[in-house]
Amino acid sequence: MITFYDTLEGARHLADGRFGVDFIKHGEEVTVRYFTQSRRVSLPPSSCPETFRPRMFYQAFPKRAACFPFSFSKVIDIEKMARIPGNVWIQFLARKRDERWRELVMEQYDAYLTGVPNPSANRWLRRVQEWAAEKIMDVSGWAEGGVVIPAAEQKEQEDGYQASIRIAVQEERRTRMPLVRFAESLLSNLSDMNEYEIVSAGKGLLTYMEERNFCPEDKRSFLLCTSEIKAFFPVVEKEESQLAEPLLLDAPVEIDPAIDPAPRKVVEIKAERVQEEKSDAEIEQTKRKLEKAMRKIGFLHEQRLDVSDVTKGPTMQQVTIRIPKGVSYNALAKQIKNLQAELGVEEISITQGKQPGTAALLFRRDAREIVWLEPLIESEEFRAYAKKNDLAFIAGVDIAGKPIYESLVRLKHIISAGTTGGGKTEFLIALLYCLLSVHSPDDMYIYGIDPKRIALSLFRPFSHVKGILTDMDEAVELLQSLTDEMDRRYQLMEEAGVESIQEYCEETGEKIPYIVIVIDEYADLSMTNETVEFFIIRLGQLARQAGIHVVLATQRPAADILTSKIKTNLLSRFCFLCASPGDYQTVFGKQMSPALMGKGDGLCVREGIPGMTRFQAPLLAGSSKEKKGKLEALRSKWMQQEDDSEEKLEQLAAYIEQTGETRIREIQKFLGVRTALAQDMMQRLVTKGILLPPSEKNPRYRLTNSENKMT
Repeated sequence: MITFYDTLEGARHLADGRFGVDFIKHGEEVTVRYFTQSRRVSLPPSSCPETFRPRMFYQAFPKRAACFPFSFSKVIDIEKMARIPGNVWIQFLARKRDERWRELVMEQYDAYLTGVPNPSANRWLRRVQEWAAEKIMDVSGWAEGGVVIPAAEQKEQEDGYQASIRIAVQEERRTRMPLVRFAESLLSNLSDMNEYEIVSAGKGLLTYMEERNFCPEDKRSFLLCTSEIKAFFPVVEKEESQLAEPLLLDAPVEIDPAIDPAPRKVVEIKAERVQEEKSDAEIEQTKRKLEKAMRKIGFLHEQRLDVSDVTKGPTMQQVTIRIPKGVSYNALAKQIKNLQAELGVEEISITQGKQPGTAALLFRRDAREIVWLEPLIESEEFRAYAKKNDLAFIAGVDIAGKPIYESLVRLKHIISAGTTGGGKTEFLIALLYCLLSVHSPDDMYIYGIDPKRIALSLFRPFSHVKGILTDMDEAVELLQSLTDEMDRRYQLMEEAGVESIQEYCEETGEKIPYIVIVIDEYADLSMTNETVEFFIIRLGQLARQAGIHVVLATQRPAADILTSKIKTNLLSRFCFLCASPGDYQTVFGKQMSPALMGKGDGLCVREGIPGMTRFQAPLLAGSSKEKKGKLEALRSKWMQQEDDSEEKLEQLAAYIEQTGETRIREIQKFLGVRTALAQDMMQRLVTKGILLPPSEKNPRYRLTNSENKMT
């Protein structure tokens, strides 16, 4: 339970300029009390009958100088505080400072830019640091200052506040550390270029906490700006969503001569800030987190992390760094688990970078992006690819966000594996949607085997789809009939003296469509009949030249399901989240544990392309209703084109009856279509009995008789 006291109304009544918030975790209740005046408080609040008796006390201070910013966007996680295993009181106290705080932050930031890693708050010590940095640069013969920090420059423009963070723990000495670590994790979420450090304090701190007052131990240089202060004022209700504003804007200024006893003229800074044209806040945040983590595991000390490249995809990001001096690649690789723990990610993979002395770290992004299928299909790049490659589809995008265009003709056959929630079914839906988008019913036939009766049944209304089978006995008969069709096509190719069905169509002018067979759950099918594997192996070995392609999907990629004979003939594999590391080994043939995150995050091996690719599969729609709507719209488009085609076919038949012209070039000119479509329409007239096909004696199409009508 979370209870708020003294919220927006109390924020409007300021007493002596101090304001803040108490976060109290006691038993099962979390109490948040905003305050804007000094007064003793009773703990816990009157709604809780027990008594809060703190025994241990701590204070949190920034590890780095005031010029290094904390997060401007995150807010303390009260829900997480409710899970603290004990009783804890965290108090945040602040008071507004005069303009001299700004000059201190400006001078620290200038010192950092000239090469001082952590400038002191003391002016004289800071000058010594600058002198030392200058001498070191002179001796070394090269100069390296700090990088520009846009957030630090923003901090200079805002109002400043002296802050104090106190932590009181009720538990005994032997059980207090888990509570302190939990409180530390709450604060670490607010870190950015700076972070909090928790140190022990005396029992006298309790009096200052109860009186909500600053104490002598509070550091004068603990300075936060308005954006950083707001992290401690989470939104309560809709009408109180602007709670932080009255707390900050109306606070009177308390002059603190300890910051600088001699008043000085404040130097105005122009609002213009140094920003790169392609700056990315998330990339900068990633760099800072990685640098902080590498400092904690001991690979960085005073030097900064040199990041040469950050590649960001929808799910993963790859950061290429220059390996710090004195550190070997092997030493860095051995510390990957520690780096994972510091970054809070499930897995980091490390490989050697393209440049000497670099390493590439691959890990997941904090926030994933959805890859929608339709924008990729409508792109000019995919349209151009589909014109040159039959049976083109979009597998997804790689870790750099680059689309992966593929063709079933090039890949020949596909194995797709993954457990429920991994993204396998959505991958199949996207693949079929692509094929249906670029090929007419005359160019391609689709057969489906769907024991689950759900995924592939959505495609049943399409003219392209010749059958979606759910009965396993009928499915076996279909596989046998496809092997018979494969043998028939090979006989045609042998008679024509060609090596592929594409060459046969070009040589003879006869239109033979591609056939795509999609099996949504091969494990169920393979257990029904022992001959299933025989048919799959035969199709895998020979069907590609005959224009027949197999897409085999399974939720259970066990060794007895995906046998070595099947994998030998189906070389292209798209794998999503699996139930165990052994499943990945079965699919790819090597031991691995890639920690895929589900929802389309996958690995693929594609025939003819070396190596393994991490990718994010595309999503057609966000809901079943939307998915059905998109499929219906695509089907309606083909139905309209079929109606237009029938009308053109009638026009063509009338033209031939009137003129007797059957030469393809003249037919193409009359219809205003491509040669292939003109040939296809002539073949349809042959099927309807209007025309006789070319023969050895007569190489031209000719009318059967003048009385034939279109039916």
